[in-house]
Amino acid sequence: MSNQKYAVEFREEAVRQVLNRGYSLKEVSANLDVSSHSLYKWLRGTSKKRFRSEIERKVVRRDCETK
Repeated sequence: MSNQKYAVEFREEAVRQVLNRGYSLKEVSANLDVSSHSLYKWLRGTSKKRFRSEIERKVVRRDCETK
């Protein structure tokens, strides 16, 4: 397990790729070499509460579609 720290800008861009650009959580985590767990935590940590349930729905739906 790595304790690597990522820059805020890197995390924000990763979240943007899932939310705004339509990539799945798995795609972004693989492309950026970040664990899907870390990316999911970044998504859940977004400051806009109104997006949280939407984020979770998108993540679950996309992950189910890729299986």
